[in-house]
Amino acid sequence: MKAKFAIGLALTAVLCAFLARPLWSEDEGSDKGGGGGGMPDTMKPGPEHEAMAKWAGKWEVAGKFWMDPSGKATDSKGSAEFEVIMEGRYFQQDYKGDLMGMPYTGMEIIGYDRVMKRYTAHWVDSISTSATYLTGTSKDGGKTIEFTGKMPDPEKGGEVDTRWVHTAKGDDSFVFDMFLQSEGKESKIMELTYTRKK
Repeated sequence: MKAKFAIGLALTAVLCAFLARPLWSEDEGSDKGGGGGGMPDTMKPGPEHEAMAKWAGKWEVAGKFWMDPSGKATDSKGSAEFEVIMEGRYFQQDYKGDLMGMPYTGMEIIGYDRVMKRYTAHWVDSISTSATYLTGTSKDGGKTIEFTGKMPDPEKGGEVDTRWVHTAKGDDSFVFDMFLQSEGKESKIMELTYTRKK
């Protein structure tokens, strides 16, 4: 009995020692020069995050919406504020405006996953109980980011394929385009032009 107790105690001690060790040892990360405590580089903000940090600030937004892709666009106005959060790992957009004559607010969390090597976007708003999650890529260093994924379809139920394109027009302007797939055909349903407030 004493032997079993001693073995159990020893195993407990070994387990506690293992659990008590730092999650990232100083040797495991490539963080040389401090600032990360040995954290792997993929868990720290990278060049993609530095590029997105330029979005921080307040913006005026001019919008166009198409209920019918072949019809005339409806104009709208809004404002947005981008804020750097989570120590530079993510960016939060708070949007306020009108949609088809109704007050509309939305919130988006944008990031770049350095492990999976892709951009991420989560969107929620004041006219839906459904959230949208998309992933994206860029071929020009973040100037143009193309997100793809699925959006809930409130009329028919289920989901529809969607594509969002974020195109920088310099440091003080960018355009956001949204496309939806319907019966195998892609249609543009939204265009938002952001201009930095001075």
